[in-house]
Amino acid sequence: MDQTIGFCTSADGTRIAYAVAGAGPPLVRTATWMTHVALDQDGAIWGHWWRELAKSRTFVRYDQRGCGMSDREAPSYSLDARVKDLEAVVDSLDLTTFDLLGYSYGAMTAIEYAARHPERVSRMIIYGGFARGRARSSGRSPAEAAAQGTLIRALWDRDDASYLASFAYGMIPDAQAGQLGEAVELLRASMSGESAMNLGPFPAESFDVFDRLPEIETPSVVFHSLGSPSVDLEEGRLIASNLPNARFIGIPSRNHLLMADEPGWETFVSELRAFLNDVRLPSAVGTTSRERQEGLSRRELEALLLICAGKTDRVIADELSISTRTVSNHVKHILEKTGSANRAQAAVWAAHRGLV
Repeated sequence: MDQTIGFCTSADGTRIAYAVAGAGPPLVRTATWMTHVALDQDGAIWGHWWRELAKSRTFVRYDQRGCGMSDREAPSYSLDARVKDLEAVVDSLDLTTFDLLGYSYGAMTAIEYAARHPERVSRMIIYGGFARGRARSSGRSPAEAAAQGTLIRALWDRDDASYLASFAYGMIPDAQAGQLGEAVELLRASMSGESAMNLGPFPAESFDVFDRLPEIETPSVVFHSLGSPSVDLEEGRLIASNLPNARFIGIPSRNHLLMADEPGWETFVSELRAFLNDVRLPSAVGTTSRERQEGLSRRELEALLLICAGKTDRVIADELSISTRTVSNHVKHILEKTGSANRAQAAVWAAHRGLV
């Protein structure tokens, strides 16, 4: 795949490597580990992803701090630092608005960025993500996390790749032998054992962006491998049910990272293309704050219709499979956008417009 590699500097001085491929509206992928912008563009692990995402888009990806061609040592690996890395990349490329893809724990970076910069994110795609600390998303106990950390420090950099193979297997249990071997080599090339401890799920144990979800009205789609042992399926559903304008799509796969030769890949590609090419989706691109307030999101319209039917927040939450807190946020936004002082006035507003 043809690409251009560049570098930018994050807020704390960390150098971040990025790659740009394709042409069209920009699509940016937030960083995770096991990437190397100079080595993974044509491989069996990420190559099919990058080629698909660059087909009709200007596709931007970057190596996380501590990984790949980015600086291997950094002052911080906090969530705020990771968001600032994303800010540095898109600002260096003068991207005013763009679609945003967050995979795995990179979903938390995408969610936090979208909450901070709603005017810049046109659409958001989440795959295999979680919004709460890694331990809660995987059901892993603190003792298990500590044990894995000990193994990484002791075995990651050894010539014997048996530990890396078992580590890779946890992410792609249905991979072919050749794919698993390539994953091992990419793990080894992209980071050291020390880097692995600074990156990935370990600092993310304490990250939590769950409370950010109801704030994000960006049209979103949440994908999740239905049988993935890496991140519990309910974490994907949790994200989708608490984003005001999102839908959930389960992918038939056990692999946390989809391989090109499995049926779930075709499902994902078809649904992703439909989402990115749907011109009917509301978008913040090129609109002012006042213009955005005049239109209701899909979820807000659903909530409004239930309000018109006299439903309580609890009943609305049950019918839409979302939390009551999310319903409360929807109601607040509905009242603001319709200029209503209460639910009754919002119902009158809907009736005058023929919605009920």
